[in-house]
Amino acid sequence: MRTELDAAKAKLADAQKAAEMHGASVAELTGLNEKLTNEKTAAEKQIAQLRQASELSRAEFNELKGRVSANDQAAQSQLATINELTATNEKLTAQARISPRKLRHCARPATRPPRCARTWTA
Repeated sequence: MRTELDAAKAKLADAQKAAEMHGASVAELTGLNEKLTNEKTAAEKQIAQLRQASELSRAEFNELKGRVSANDQAAQSQLATINELTATNEKLTAQARISPRKLRHCARPATRPPRCARTWTA
């Protein structure tokens, strides 16, 4: 009976050691699980912040795209105005070139409206 009792005590000691090892493993796994849960929560929070920043960037991009489009239209309009003014300037410059004979005619005192007055009209 003593041998049976010693064998039972040995089994009990082995079972207690195994329970302690399992308890340590469970505690370690619980700690790791908690750490992973915290990391997951932090990652989800960071993802939410990045999504919000992305949406703001997208809105700013669309606004800037609209501004660029409006500026491009304004530049095209200004270029058309410059081209029109250049053409008008060239036309007026060509009309302003009067031959010396016509200038002498315009310089004479006139009793009636001079003929050169017609050359200055657009």
